[in-house]
Amino acid sequence: DQPADFDRNKAYTTTQTLLNKYGDQVNGIWAATDSMALGALQAVREAGRAGEVKIASAADATPEGLGAIANGELLSTYTTDPYFNGAMGLAICYQAMTGGVDVESLPRESREFYVDQSLITASNVDQFLAVPTDEEIVRSVQDPFSRITGPVAR
Repeated sequence: DQPADFDRNKAYTTTQTLLNKYGDQVNGIWAATDSMALGALQAVREAGRAGEVKIASAADATPEGLGAIANGELLSTYTTDPYFNGAMGLAICYQAMTGGVDVESLPRESREFYVDQSLITASNVDQFLAVPTDEEIVRSVQDPFSRITGPVAR
């Protein structure tokens, strides 16, 4: 357990230290974000062990992270679909302002909620590399509550 404090450069230097200290004993790295995973990947590449040391990221689905998954250098990442999240927030505001939804009457589970998450691996990375069209985003937020997976637990 070596924290990198959500910092790509710190993940890079931490990974260098681990690789220098433990050598071939290092066979896997988990990072909380794509940024840290990419810092670790840089150190792994420089050590000549890209593809050998398995690296997984817990979140973000950044374009660079997705590219590394497509190239087989990262195992995975997660996304909550930032395009949908941004569009959903605006759609709810728009509907509230135009009378499409009465915010005051919404139950708690429609005020605080989770949305779908997707695990991205080499088997499905291509579908996440494409930026959705405006039409796809509009279609996905016509009912901004359609992809809610459940209320926030209290």
